[in-house]
Formats: sequence, C-alpha cells, structure tokens
Amino acid sequence: MGAALAVKLFGAPLLIGLASLAGRRWGPALAGLVGGLPVIAGPIVAALWLERGQPFAQAAATALPGGLWAVSAHLCCFGLIGRRAGWAAGLLVGWCAFAACAWGLSLTGLTRDPRSAASGLLALWLASRLLPQPRGPVPVLGLPRFELLARMAAALGLVLGLTALAGRLGPALAGVWAVFPVAGSVLPAFTLARAGSEAMLAQLHGMLAGLSGLGLCFLILSATMEPLGWFAFVPALIGALAMGGGLLWWRQRGARQ
Repeated sequence: MGAALAVKLFGAPLLIGLASLAGRRWGPALAGLVGGLPVIAGPIVAALWLERGQPFAQAAATALPGGLWAVSAHLCCFGLIGRRAGWAAGLLVGWCAFAACAWGLSLTGLTRDPRSAASGLLALWLASRLLPQPRGPVPVLGLPRFELLARMAAALGLVLGLTALAGRLGPALAGVWAVFPVAGSVLPAFTLARAGSEAMLAQLHGMLAGLSGLGLCFLILSATMEPLGWFAFVPALIGALAMGGGLLWWRQRGARQ
C-alpha cells in the first residue's frame, strides 16, 4: 500500500511538472507530447496493480486504449469551445463529452473488444483532423514557480480522485477512466489562459501525438503483463516514445512543407 500511495503522490505530479518544464524549454507542442504519453495513465495502472493485483491491472490496461475515444472527444471540445469561450467553458464541455463517451463505452462492452481498443488510435486521427492547426509560430513563454506548483497540485487531486473511484468502477470502467484527461485538462487550460489559443492548439496537436504512443503502450502492456510481469513496462514505454515522438516529428515536418 505504501508503494501505491507513493505512485499517486509523486508519479503523476512530477510527470506533469516535467511536461510543463519541457514546454518552457521547447514550446507547447513538446509539452503536449509529453503530457499525452502515459505520464498519468501509467502511474494509475501501476497503483492499481500494487493495490488490487495483476489481473485487475491487466483488465484495466486492456480496456484503456478504447478510452481514447473519450479523451479525443474531450480534446476536440476543449479546443473548439475553449478558443472561443475560455478555458473554464472548454473544460466543462470537454469533461461532459469525456464522461458521456466513457459511460457509453462501458455500457456497450466495447472496451473488452481488442478491435475497439485498437480503433482508439483512429479516434486520435479524427480529432487531429477536426482541430484547427495553429496559425504561425508559437512563442515559448516562461513558467512561474507558482504556476508549476499549481499544475502539479491539480494533477495530484485528479489522480487521487480517480484511483479512489477505481474499486467502485470495476476494472473495465477503471481502465477507461485511467485516460481521464488530467494532463489534457491541466496543461491546455493553463496554456490557453497565459499564452492564447494558438499555443493551446499547438499543445493539443502535440498531445494527440503523445496519446497515440499511449494507446500503443497499453496494447503492448496488456499483451505482455502476464508473461513479463513488471518488466512489461519496458517495451510498452519504448513503443510509446517511438510512436508519439515519430508522429509529432512527421506532423511538424508536413506542416513546414
């Protein structure tokens, strides 16, 4: 239990801090990429494994990629609504869209179908087509220490709430809710408030690339968790980095041409 609590208290907040610092150094697109990778879902699944055992965590990891439909709906709504009505309205509509998709996926049993999980990657592609591209170069802004701590505190609160609900949700729904857009709420909301809609759109597109890596990560993890145990995280994370980084590079290369 002590190790699970440590994952909750330090894993997600530190990784959100890392994504924020990457944005301060290299811009919002790279911050989005880091935030889209399994920086939140990975610690949540690890905590579930420590608290509830490998079968529960494996069922959650299997259901998780299907939840990309729900997180794609959130990011689209946040980007389209937030750029016109502000970050608070974007979050409200985005969270409602996520919740509706998550419950729909769970009630229909689609999260238990491997084909539905793989199709979550298609949802990310559709979201990238629906979101407008940023116009022109996006400036790199500084990050005050207070804002960095506020982002990490917001991530901690969301992760504690999600893991507390996991037992009531069951493994399939817990897997879908493990991709609740913690990074997809904290990072773009702060970016929109401080840097404007163009920076927010660049970050969301970077996040969609990172989420593609997340989807591949958990497809690998769910297939290798039983034979490899904790070592299954090694090929899963390598696949996530290769997929997310390669896709962001390819999109940015295409945008420059």
